[in-house]
Amino acid sequence: LEDMQNDEKRQQKDLNKRTTALICSNEVPIVLRLGMPLIILGNIGLFLSGHLSLGGQVDIHGAVAGQDFLVEGFYDFSVLSSTIEMWEAGAHAL
Repeated sequence: LEDMQNDEKRQQKDLNKRTTALICSNEVPIVLRLGMPLIILGNIGLFLSGHLSLGGQVDIHGAVAGQDFLVEGFYDFSVLSSTIEMWEAGAHAL
């Protein structure tokens, strides 16, 4: 097992000596080399924005004895708040 691990380490060192990272490679256009990290960061930002912002809101519209009423913001929820509520309720298998 130790010989196998040493062999893998040796192969990895050899591979690292012979190759370069894609961001340093002249084969990849500069636009992609610099643009891809920005696209990934933008994607992370959109993901966080979508999961942390308000996902929905429950409003109550009704009428009692002919009088209309409205309760705005009766229940607000997002992916984050729903996940926290489920965790606190014991849904730990998520």
